[in-house]
Amino acid sequence: MNPDDAFERILESLYEAALDDARWPAASTLVEESVGASGNTLIVGEGYDDDDLRIYFARYLRRSESAQHEAREYFDTYHPHDEGMPRLRRLPHGRLVSVRDVYTEEELKTSPVSVRKITDGILPGSAQII
Repeated sequence: MNPDDAFERILESLYEAALDDARWPAASTLVEESVGASGNTLIVGEGYDDDDLRIYFARYLRRSESAQHEAREYFDTYHPHDEGMPRLRRLPHGRLVSVRDVYTEEELKTSPVSVRKITDGILPGSAQII
């Protein structure tokens, strides 16, 4: 599936899941299969910098199962130090973006945030839809 088709199918699936919680596993599976990931996170918010960032909704799924406890741990422990998130928030919307692309090579090796994401299997093959 080409990236544009994948994006459109994923977006449609997310709209359906937003209206019906029972559809989240199918939406999660589609995201994971489209990008070869083992989990995915949907975050809805506004703001570009930590000073004005507001998160309204966050859902974290791993292999189509809810992993909200991992999302809470990320936001409480890692998000304030995540070097990639400000870069991700500044990218153009409406496309798939490899998570690896928002970190430098040095950050991928040494950052506690990216090392945790690699350990948890989040970075290999993962993508963000922005």
